[in-house]
Amino acid sequence: MAYNLRYEKDPEQYRKNTKIELAYGTVQLIVTLSAYFSHFTFLGFVLLLAICIGYVLWINLNT
Repeated sequence: MAYNLRYEKDPEQYRKNTKIELAYGTVQLIVTLSAYFSHFTFLGFVLLLAICIGYVLWINLNT
C-alpha cells in the first residue's frame, strides 16, 4: 500500500496519503504488541483482520 506513495504527483494528496498510511501502520503495531503482551493472540488476530478489512473498504470507497 505504501509503495504506491512514490507515484503520487500531487504534494497535498501525497501528504494526506502518508498520514493515512502512518496512522494505519501505527494502529496495527499497537494492536499487535498489545495482543502479544496480553496473550490474547486470537483476539488480536481478529482485531487486526477487522482493521485491515475496514481500511481496505474505506480506502476503496473514498477513491
